[in-house]
Amino acid sequence: MRKKGICHCSVCGVSSELKKVCMNKAYGDYLCEKHREQYKKYGKFLDNSPRGVFDPNEIRKYNDYAEIDTYDSHGNLVTTFKIDLDDVDKLGNKKWRTVFKLDKPYLFTGNQKSERIYFHRLVVGNPEQMQVDHISGDTSDNRKQNLRIVTLQENMCNLKKKKSCTSGVRGVSFDKKRNNWKVDFTYKKQRFYLKSFPTIEEAVYLRYLCECYFNKELRNTTNDEIILSHINKLSDKQKSEIENYLNEKLNTSKDGVEKI
Repeated sequence: MRKKGICHCSVCGVSSELKKVCMNKAYGDYLCEKHREQYKKYGKFLDNSPRGVFDPNEIRKYNDYAEIDTYDSHGNLVTTFKIDLDDVDKLGNKKWRTVFKLDKPYLFTGNQKSERIYFHRLVVGNPEQMQVDHISGDTSDNRKQNLRIVTLQENMCNLKKKKSCTSGVRGVSFDKKRNNWKVDFTYKKQRFYLKSFPTIEEAVYLRYLCECYFNKELRNTTNDEIILSHINKLSDKQKSEIENYLNEKLNTSKDGVEKI
């Protein structure tokens, strides 16, 4: 497609006013540099996006926050991150990308293998020997209200349930051999061996009590809707029995657990 010297890539439609677009004799039509290289190397096109690996990130500003998009090598959107408006300048002119750790996305710039600069650490001043925790568990939200400086152990308190978790609640699983629900809980590298229950609701409540007692305000709350839906099915008597059990297990006064 041409108009007074202006042509467009037949694959992604990008104009020659924005990027270099030329007739490709081997293909028989106009192609931008990105799709010319794809056709030359693979004999086909890997995408129809005009975005190239060297194009800057797209940044959008709203009333009280901003968003930045990251892309893969083919120009496809990978992750949209939230940041504060007053932190937009920290992005500079660098190219920002997504790296996944334990299936969670993190915004970074620099080399893939070394010299990485993580944006959430940049926001809080990149504290040495300390961790930066995403309070909500959502690592794509890098606003200051969602970040706090913690120790490594404290950061471990705010873990989401694993993808492999079939119960829907972290630390609660079904034991097929014994036909009951078991609770797993570890704090400061100490594993607690807790009783099992015939129902998932009882197991979830015990796990919830452990998290509240040990992790306190650091516990991950993103799954609380499911957790509370289980707990609300228990009678006061069932709850009391579980609370008493945990008190005895922890060798604390009865008030200790009831207050959480």
